[in-house]
Amino acid sequence: MRIRKRQQRQWLIALYGGKCECCGETRWEFLAIDHLDGGGSQERKRFGTTAYYKHLADAGRRLPGYRLLCHNCNASLGMYGYSPHTKKSSIADPSDAGMLDASAPAVMADFART
Repeated sequence: MRIRKRQQRQWLIALYGGKCECCGETRWEFLAIDHLDGGGSQERKRFGTTAYYKHLADAGRRLPGYRLLCHNCNASLGMYGYSPHTKKSSIADPSDAGMLDASAPAVMADFART
């Protein structure tokens, strides 16, 4: 079962281009399917992780609304709203100082005081 899941995942990664669309990472172990408009956790809850990959694989082609990112780029976009590689925002409001790199020291200092 583990081998079959790995093969399915590697096939999906190849189907979606084989590299992170942000930083270019190509090691399959570091890559993940990302939802362009968010909603990945809701979809995984609805399908379950295994069925989620099966849903994508059963399509037999790239589905709109998905892309390939490495786990680091995916996490940064999800948590901070931008990629540290490109500084391109996906969901961040550029006028929101809390979403920009410059705010990190202040946020960390506030966190340390609590």
